[in-house]
Amino acid sequence: MILSCAVVMLMLPLIGTHGVIEPLPGSSNRTFKVTLPETIFVLRIAQHTEELGINRAQELKYYQIGEKLTIAPQLLAANVDEQILVSRYVENFNSLDKMHTAPMICKVVQVIKLLHTYIDNIMSPPITTMFEKNERIIARAEELQVLSDYDRQLIYSWTQTYQNFSDNYYDDTAMGICHGDLYYKNILEDAQGTIYLIDWEYAGYGYIIDELGKLCAANDYTDEEIMLVVQEYYGDTDITYFRKIKQNIFMRQVELYVWALIQAACNPDRRSYYEEITTAVALQLNKLQENI
Repeated sequence: MILSCAVVMLMLPLIGTHGVIEPLPGSSNRTFKVTLPETIFVLRIAQHTEELGINRAQELKYYQIGEKLTIAPQLLAANVDEQILVSRYVENFNSLDKMHTAPMICKVVQVIKLLHTYIDNIMSPPITTMFEKNERIIARAEELQVLSDYDRQLIYSWTQTYQNFSDNYYDDTAMGICHGDLYYKNILEDAQGTIYLIDWEYAGYGYIIDELGKLCAANDYTDEEIMLVVQEYYGDTDITYFRKIKQNIFMRQVELYVWALIQAACNPDRRSYYEEITTAVALQLNKLQENI
């Protein structure tokens, strides 16, 4: 069933009588599972778009590519201006524990490899490196005035660390369309074992090493699991890729620290949750800094 956004919005007042609407977890959006007699769908209403620098038109473009490759749930309706997205509901059987199993790691790597090799004939925006991404999000945090002097000291120390390996980091590094947010909650597995990626807000044309770094950082992979990612993706256990992913994880954690500070400012009712994230990430970064 294909629905227009206008139809969806007209249906919502009737749900109390004819169906059920349930909130789904999420940080950047308001997301709901909507159950009606003849269909179940997910309604995503975007928020904090400007604060997080998200391009909703670009998100839709890459979601549609994922749908074409059958690695994103069927898109039922979308309205960029109203920042509404409606998709088919997928009953999810994935979990963080499952993401640490070898079969699941290999399955996810093959899905993102398929995405990376897709030829995009639409003009893509310029490629952004992790170094540039972090500069951008730190600048955004300064604009929003969410950084304390203590935050600035920590961030300066961490950025100085990764500047030490910035030269030639992207030499001989492949590029492609990347999902950009491979946290386990954005990786669904249905009852048949099919993988679907959701939340395409950060998708774009980028460096493969950054995508693999995000996968490993977001799901807290061990060194053994990182090496499995390298082997499954590249076909061997090249220590160069392993080292670059470890360095990428460090940069990703800096990004996460600043992102959590912005989210705490945007979501005061969940401030304590994001403060827990910044505390945990700071401890992890200081530990990684000693061995990077």
